[in-house]
Parts: sequence; structure tokens; C-alpha cells
Amino acid sequence: MSTRLLSALFAASLALAAHADDDPRQYQHGASIVELSGQAPQLIWSSSGLPPKGAEPDGSWSHDIYVMPFDGKIVDGVPQNARVLIAKPEAQEPASSAVNSAGRLMVTMEDGWNARRTIAQRYGVYDAALKPIRGYPQMVEDGGHSGHVAAAGERFVVFYSTEWVQGGGENNLGSGRDVRVRVYDGGGRLLHSTPISVGRRDWWPVLASSPTRSLLVWQRFVPNSGQARLFAAVYDPERGQLAGAPFELLHDVGYYRYQVAWLPAVGRFVLAATRINGEGRAWLIAPDGRRLAQLSCLPPPQREGSPVVDGTRLALPLGDGGALLLNASAESLKVVGRSASRPLLSESGVVGRFTGANELTLLSLDRIGLARHRLNIAEPEPVADCPLPPTALE
Repeated sequence: MSTRLLSALFAASLALAAHADDDPRQYQHGASIVELSGQAPQLIWSSSGLPPKGAEPDGSWSHDIYVMPFDGKIVDGVPQNARVLIAKPEAQEPASSAVNSAGRLMVTMEDGWNARRTIAQRYGVYDAALKPIRGYPQMVEDGGHSGHVAAAGERFVVFYSTEWVQGGGENNLGSGRDVRVRVYDGGGRLLHSTPISVGRRDWWPVLASSPTRSLLVWQRFVPNSGQARLFAAVYDPERGQLAGAPFELLHDVGYYRYQVAWLPAVGRFVLAATRINGEGRAWLIAPDGRRLAQLSCLPPPQREGSPVVDGTRLALPLGDGGALLLNASAESLKVVGRSASRPLLSESGVVGRFTGANELTLLSLDRIGLARHRLNIAEPEPVADCPLPPTALE
């Protein structure tokens, strides 16, 4: 299939998405919390304005990338001390950010501005004062999309999709074709480029990273179905190659409904997902890919709800409101309960921090702006017993 045709199909899918009145991503999409030296924790996210205005009259999106302190003042959804980090015509979304061990920041995003193939995956690298080291617009790949970044020591690992296949998927918009990793040094210079899966209709790649290993997670298209298959693989950023074969976790994950985090205190990854039937699952995964523990019959983790990590404590934003609280060790993952308060959360980005021994604060990218939810977690409610028989590690 020609590059021109692929670009046309991808453009058509984007236009359909932009005209979907119920798509919350047209307002805001993609959020990260970063720890920069000498500063309070910062929120970096993509928005169509302050307050967000949604799609343009022609249906196109026009997000810029903003930064503000996580605890910054918000009035009626509008942050009062946000500033623009990246602004160009068309949309720079969803923003994904990471800080490496040297304190440098990488931000990556899909970009509709000045791309030969309709869309491009781009990035910028900045110091702790947000001054450019290799500033935007740097190119990951023209035609790339849906990328996310994590830091592995001083390296940055960008996991992204290439190509687009029209039809099927969510709202019949189609799917990606391939997923690929590119590794950069702390100055933003390319070190490795590694195909992870080619020609399988894979997309929406997300990742988390330890200093030496990255856990890559993505979904695979299932023909004539409203569900996807969920895959993961461990990647070695130093060598630029997989550290083991990809493995399948679920055959029926809901589109885009999975997230992954690294827990430094226990040296493990946690992956959470929602099946098409609404059941939540979570896995504790070792850096070598071993699945050490699995939880089934959980409340459904929210789409694009980033796990909140504090030592051995973990909180998962939930699709039916509030958060699920977990404790992790090197060998186990246990449910503590769920927050008694259950505010509804966005599907286009939720991040948070434990802001006290008994408080969890979430920021949700809503249609009208940013929503801050402070949840008292002193007395979490029990999670209902599982109505299904227990399942073995898959």
C-alpha cells in the first residue's frame, strides 16, 4: 500500500475522531507528573485552551502543551499559573513526559503540524528549568503516532505506533499497524531503533521503565470484534533489543483500557487492565518478565488513568469513580480497598499523588478544564467478593 494512501486513510480516521462530539480527547488529552530538580511536582498535559474549547469548526484539533505545579490554583477548571511549553498549529497531543536520572525532561507527542505524512511523533528535551537542550520539534518518526516515553537511567525510551489501518477498532476508526521503540541519550540523540511487532495491527503502546528494563504494553486488533488482545514484552534499552519474547495477557481487553507503572521500592512493574466485560485485572511483573502475582475481579481501572505510586502503596483510578488502593511487595499484590469517595474521572487523562498518609489527590482532564479531587483514604471500603472462580496466572 502506498505512503500516500496510508496517509489519506489516517487523515480520514483523525477527521472522524475530531467530529465525534462525545470524544473527550478533543478537549484535553495526555498528562504526566514530573519531578524536576528544585521545583514542586509539575503537571504536563495537552489542552485545546485554558479553558479547553474542543475541536475547531472544521473538526480539527488544536492542542498545545502546558505545564503547571501539581498543586497550582484552579478556578472553575482553569489553572491560574499554567504556562505554555509547546505551541504550534494543529494538535500536539497526547503529551507524555519523563525525567531521566540526570534531571532532564523529555516530552513526546503526536503532532499534526507540518508533517509530510499527516501526523508525526515528535519530541523535545529540556533541562530542569525547562530550557531546551534539544527542544521541540525533534522527529521520532514522520507518520508515527500514539507515543509514550519513560526514563531508563539517563536514557529515554519512546514506544510508539507507525502506519494506520482503516476500519474496525473503536468507533470503526481503524488501528495501528506496527509498534516500535526508539532509545535516546540524555541529550536527545538517537541510540537505538527497534521494531517490536510488524504488520499485526498493533497500537496504543504504553510503557514504564526501571533503570535497566522497560515493560512495553500494547493492544492488537481482533477482526469483527469490539475487543483487543493485550500484549507485553520486556525491553533492554542499553542493548536496544527485547529481553524476551512478547507474551499475551488478555484476549479480550477493552480498547485503550490498560496502564503500567514501575514500583522502585519493590523492584517490580504493575500492569492494570479492564476486560471488555468490565472486570479489572492487575499483574505484578518482574523485570525479567515473570508474572509473580495476579488479581482478578477488580473494579475497572479507568482508561488513561495513570497508576499512582508511593513506596509500596499504589492507587488505580477507576472507571466507575474514585480509586482502588493496593499494597505491593516483591512477590505479592494485595487489595486494601477502594476510596469511599468516588468522583467520576476523565477517560482522556488522570494522574495523581499521595498527598498525605490518608489523602490521595487526583487531577482529571475534563471537558471544562482540570478537576482536582482530594480523596480521604483513611478508611477504604472493601471490594466485593469475586463472583467468578479464581483464575491461574496466565
